[in-house]
Amino acid sequence: CSSFFIMADVETEPQALPLAHQETENELSGSSSSSSEDENVSSSSSSVSSLEVAAPPPPSSVAPPPPVASSSSSSSSPTPAGDSDGDSLSKGLITNEDQVREAHRILYQQFRSGKTLSIDWRLEQLKALRKFMNENKDEIIKAVMKDLGKQHPSEVIASEYNLVSNELNEYISHCKSWSKPEQVYTPVASQPASSYVYKDPKGVVLIMSPWNYPVNLAIVPLIGAIAAGNCVLLKVSRHSETVCEMFCRLLPKYLDTSCIIVEGEGGASMITKLIEFKWDHVFFTGSVSVGRIVYQAAARHLTPVTLELGGKNPCIIDDTINLTLAARRVAWGKFFNAGQTCIGVDYALVVKSVYDKFVDELKIQIKDFYGDEPKDSKSFARIISKQHTQRLGSLFADGSVAVGGVIDVDQKYVSPTVLTDVRLDSPLMQDEIFG
Repeated sequence: CSSFFIMADVETEPQALPLAHQETENELSGSSSSSSEDENVSSSSSSVSSLEVAAPPPPSSVAPPPPVASSSSSSSSPTPAGDSDGDSLSKGLITNEDQVREAHRILYQQFRSGKTLSIDWRLEQLKALRKFMNENKDEIIKAVMKDLGKQHPSEVIASEYNLVSNELNEYISHCKSWSKPEQVYTPVASQPASSYVYKDPKGVVLIMSPWNYPVNLAIVPLIGAIAAGNCVLLKVSRHSETVCEMFCRLLPKYLDTSCIIVEGEGGASMITKLIEFKWDHVFFTGSVSVGRIVYQAAARHLTPVTLELGGKNPCIIDDTINLTLAARRVAWGKFFNAGQTCIGVDYALVVKSVYDKFVDELKIQIKDFYGDEPKDSKSFARIISKQHTQRLGSLFADGSVAVGGVIDVDQKYVSPTVLTDVRLDSPLMQDEIFG
């Protein structure tokens, strides 16, 4: 699951911004709404939109737009001096809810200046992100291992570090070509004109990332937003405490803090505060319940939204397949990251004639992966919190335990577990298991 390009600017000097970005400060904030803090997950992608126009390409040299008139200072560093809140904001961090409005104003001011339209600026930021990943590889891996109770780095390297590094290399290699105007077919009625697709940044993007893949699902959407020429407010999940602290401490040292601001302190109330404001795109990864709240808040401003939510993810097992291979693949995909993966197998629909054989094969594969005592295996992660551990343990009553069924709340451990005789109308089948 990799991100798509959010929007890319043409490879020319900054042009006049769309009318949507000429709104006044009063038009950019809205009324409050309530929210509950997100505790779930999914994978990451971005949206693409473009405007096809029957017109020749612009001249190669276009003057940048003047800043939008405002009662606030138009300085590139508008942060007030002499107070701790302002000092943290000047370093690219939000440390309390009172700073959200000022951060919002700064990001829009920077976008209107045309600073992020430059392809050179985008590449500088992407290369800075790559430098962050390279110079802090060991700390990144250890932070994820600590938050998710992993005793071996292989899962982190595969799902967090390598995927993000590959994404960065891909965008750095193609950002310039992806951002160029694209000539397209011109309808007969409009000829002899020429038609082009211009890829312009949306503006200021709000990204809210989850805790289950805390590096991947924060940085990959950020890569797309930066490459497309947007300013970004990145809210990282405080439930992955070590990764959150690392992001807040290190990312501002590498990135342009006037255009990219990080928030990692707030919980549900901070999410509520953030979605009060108008953004040009909202990218949310998390649970369906919080996704609904985010979507409703964005709808007040007609803000486009990317929601990456959870699901039940069934797997169908029939009597024509290699049961050993199927069981091995299901066990690997389900128990990777202790089952805290939005695209992991949630339940299996099995043909009766191979039902018992498939359960037996799952037992064999789980033992092969994690040994007689998975709790002692260095290959098996832990649940993010004691609350989620208790939630998962409560689900055992909805079926017969065929494998596992062991929990240790203090250690945030839930053994690899398979339940049989589960009814389709049971509570277990009403929502994503996520563990």
